[in-house]
Amino acid sequence: MPWIFRVVLALLAMLPATALQAQTGRVLSTLELPQVGTTARFEVAYPATAAGNFGWFALSYHAPGATPLAIPGFSVFGQVRIDPSQLIGSVPWVAGSGAGTAEMTLPIPGNSALVGLAFDVQTLDIAGQASEIYLSDNDLELAIAQPGCGTPVAITQLYPPGTQLEPDTVFDIATARVTRLADRARDRHAREGMFQQYDHWLPFYWEQRIAELTIIDRVVTGAASSVTFQWMTHDQLNPAEFRVFFSGNPTVAVYHLNLSTSPGTGVTLLSTTPSTRYPGEMEYLYEAEVTTKFPENRPLQLGDRLEVELSQFLAAPRNGRSNYYGTAFLYVIGEGVVPWYAKLREEAPTPQQQQAASFDSYRLPDEAWLGGATTLPYQYSEEPQHRYKQMAGNISPTSGHEFVLGRRLHHTDFETGAHSEPGNPPLTAHVGQLGPKFVARSCVACHIGNGRSLPPSVGDPLARAVVRVGADPTG
Repeated sequence: MPWIFRVVLALLAMLPATALQAQTGRVLSTLELPQVGTTARFEVAYPATAAGNFGWFALSYHAPGATPLAIPGFSVFGQVRIDPSQLIGSVPWVAGSGAGTAEMTLPIPGNSALVGLAFDVQTLDIAGQASEIYLSDNDLELAIAQPGCGTPVAITQLYPPGTQLEPDTVFDIATARVTRLADRARDRHAREGMFQQYDHWLPFYWEQRIAELTIIDRVVTGAASSVTFQWMTHDQLNPAEFRVFFSGNPTVAVYHLNLSTSPGTGVTLLSTTPSTRYPGEMEYLYEAEVTTKFPENRPLQLGDRLEVELSQFLAAPRNGRSNYYGTAFLYVIGEGVVPWYAKLREEAPTPQQQQAASFDSYRLPDEAWLGGATTLPYQYSEEPQHRYKQMAGNISPTSGHEFVLGRRLHHTDFETGAHSEPGNPPLTAHVGQLGPKFVARSCVACHIGNGRSLPPSVGDPLARAVVRVGADPTG
């Protein structure tokens, strides 16, 4: 059994109604690396709003057979350093360099046989009334080095204690699991290969064309047989359309459940408020609730697949056209937003059966998740040149906005401010910023299609690369 499960099981036996939480803003970092005969130092930063006493540090070996690290209070299976004010233990942690941080020191014996020993460090802590256990968002994989290996460096925190963190994209409340992500305006539907108008980017994509979605899943907790979808846009929708449960027919892009604000069939405008992100704009919040699985016409249950597509039919955008479709994403009750593919079509045994198979969306197999949870769904719009230009499938609402603004900069000519794609106005803030010694006028001029920079053609000069060379002491 992995060490972390041993630790957790032991903690669960001590604590009532304990819940494990991750991705909570607790970030572990190394202040001084482990070297023979020295003291390694680690720091964990946690949210300023967090309650409770923090001080659980876990150590484990990830190199079986390595020389044991003889430190009191630890075993080869990993132990937890416990703050004595919480439970009986040894070697308490101390307060860190700033508010919202804690520090652990780990003395390394002066034994040269320890050089190369690999181990992990992670933090756990108890919050509130000992009702929840929080794990740090990361763990550190380290190896003990020779003494005097480098000199200590001064470390300045990129985000000092007290920095406001972006909210979690997935978290639990008493009655539901909440998932947050961003969506962008699309030209047409996800599976219309004949049009090739899904993955590309349309003019003014950074203006009023990002939606912030919130999924409130009450089926997971057993509180109700319902999943509520809320989405916020920066222009009123006319109408606001919501589609779920794809029919499998790509030629008409029909869904089994189609809701709208016009004529009041299942989509509600909840509120209209001034935008805090874009002063002078308004935020329009819409909601739709799903309680029934179609086409089976039964209550929702764990494992159900809900493919969702919004329509961003803008009522009065400042620039550009009005009507757009949204990203097709797959939400699996009990798992969350996952990359998808047309399983029945891709796994059909003959070309004839493949041609007739449904395009209904299923979870992409684990071996195809090359980008982890950020993996994109299978592309059916026949636009391979746009694969590296996409937002991650689980991108957060905040990052969705930052992505499109950064993309505009990436496609900007730093002499004229012109955008590399037609129909977009120049970015005047960056006119005349091209330096005297440049190899390209824009980022995208080197990084074609947002991928790696391409090598020159045979015979052409190598002008857009750095070649590293080495030399002996005599040059």
